[in-house]
Formats: sequence, structure tokens, C-alpha cells
Amino acid sequence: MDISALKKLPAKYILIILLVLGVLVLVALKFLSANAPQQKTVPFSQSPLPKPLSSSIPLPSVKTPSFPLSSPEAIKSKERGDPNFKKTINENLFKYFPLLKEIPYETNEFKVIYSKPLQLTVELKLNVSTQSAEIKVLNWIQSKGVNPSTHKIIFK
Repeated sequence: MDISALKKLPAKYILIILLVLGVLVLVALKFLSANAPQQKTVPFSQSPLPKPLSSSIPLPSVKTPSFPLSSPEAIKSKERGDPNFKKTINENLFKYFPLLKEIPYETNEFKVIYSKPLQLTVELKLNVSTQSAEIKVLNWIQSKGVNPSTHKIIFK
């Protein structure tokens, strides 16, 4: 159908065709908008601003603190808590881990690590006998001023 054929149609048919096309366009738009992701809109509530206080109501006055304010240097110089805390921690730490500064100790034959308080684990390397490693580990512990009988020693 070309344009000259449309000109020959009565006006009421052209109007019906345009109405059908309009309805089809509206249905298509409705279908597309129903499948489109919905955007949530949050309504903006316009709450009125609070009225300023009248000058007849007395306002509280700001008071300066009654305690003396310390400078950062003064705060740093004061001791807080137990002054022997660090000493106590170190004593307890070295009570249960006396070789802590020496661990891990590693040679070509073995490696010594703490596995628990007062328990050493000796990891043997390939082709090393347990007896020779045991003698060397015990001598090493004694050389550090620790009695080897205070530790449980596990050879792996």
C-alpha cells in the first residue's frame, strides 16, 4: 500500500488505523515499562525548621571544666596502671620459655622450636640419628644456662 492508496480511503478508515497504531504503541510501552527494572524513589519530606528560641528563655551558660587540663607531655610522664607490668610479663614469659631469645635454633642436622611452654620440638633432618641429635640439643640447652630437665623434648 502506498500513500496514493491511503489518500483514496475515507477519513474514518484512516482514523481507525491511527487509533489502532496508537493503542499498539501504548501497549508496547506498557509492556516495556513493566519489564524494566524499577527505581525506588524516596519522597522528600519537607519538615519545617524548628522555630528559633525566643530571647525570653534563659540559655545555660557554658562553664569551664573544674579539673585541671593536662598537657600531652604531662600525660605521658604519668605512669598508668602497674609500673611493673612489663617486668612481670617478661619474667613470666622467660619462666615458661627460657630459651625464647635463642629459638628457633637450626643446624644442618635439626631445628629446635617451642611447641608449648617448657616443651621443645626437635625436627630432625634427613639421615640424622636421634641419639646424636639428642646429645647435641642437650649440650646446646646447657650452654645457654638452662637445665635440660626443665623441658620436655620431643624429637620428630
